[in-house]
Amino acid sequence: MPNTYARFTLSLFAAAAVAACAGNPSPEDTAAVDSAADTSAANVMAAPTPDTARVDTAMMPPTDTTMMPPADTMAVPPADTMMVPPTDTTMMPPAHDTTMVMPADTSALPPTGDTTMVPRDTSMAAMAAGGGGAAATAQMQGIGGRDLGTLTLTESGGVISVSGQLSGLPPGEHGFHIHTTGKCEGPSFETAGAHWNPTNRGHGTNNPAGPHLGDMPNITVGPDSTVNVQATTPGGTLHGENALLDGDGAAVVVHAAADDYKSNPSGNSGKRIACGVVTGG
Repeated sequence: MPNTYARFTLSLFAAAAVAACAGNPSPEDTAAVDSAADTSAANVMAAPTPDTARVDTAMMPPTDTTMMPPADTMAVPPADTMMVPPTDTTMMPPAHDTTMVMPADTSALPPTGDTTMVPRDTSMAAMAAGGGGAAATAQMQGIGGRDLGTLTLTESGGVISVSGQLSGLPPGEHGFHIHTTGKCEGPSFETAGAHWNPTNRGHGTNNPAGPHLGDMPNITVGPDSTVNVQATTPGGTLHGENALLDGDGAAVVVHAAADDYKSNPSGNSGKRIACGVVTGG
């Protein structure tokens, strides 16, 4: 009996020793265990991440698009432009429609400075007033000293123009000249001297040796005994070379008959029936 108890007690001690050994490993065992643990941890940390490139897609069937019809564009019709007609521009005139506004009628208005609406005054008096050249006048008188009107003499462009209105003369054609002396004494007016002829030419524009600078075209007096005079000398000036207004002056003379423009000394124009002394200029 005592032996049995002793054996039982030894068994307990042995078990306790084994248990103690199991619960408190030796330093060598602990190192072995730690080494194994480190290796396992390294293996765990070094383990590669899952390789997504190697995912076996064979196990995953592709998406079955046959089960999903494409977006049905037929269910949404395009915007129906047939339901909205375009803007009808035929009913709306364009911006600034000039067809709706009649242009200003300028045909009824003369242009600025339209001289066609106002006849130009070409009289010698008007030209003299406007600075057309030097001017002088001749107060014409008939036999017995009757006043016949005033003539204006204007120098321009190397000639002398004579203009004005006369009345009280016999109707018909009359010789018309400038004479060399400014003196008109009736009744014959011979004091006016000969024709003004500073170039010493023959008489008349139809004379190969003419004309006198005092020769002018005939004037034609109407049945009412009036005449509008517009005549020009062949040359000369009022002052300067071949001047008309020299020391003894000059006179304008009307003759009884027409001038033939060729016969010396006065074209067979007859007696002197009117005379006017040239003054001024």
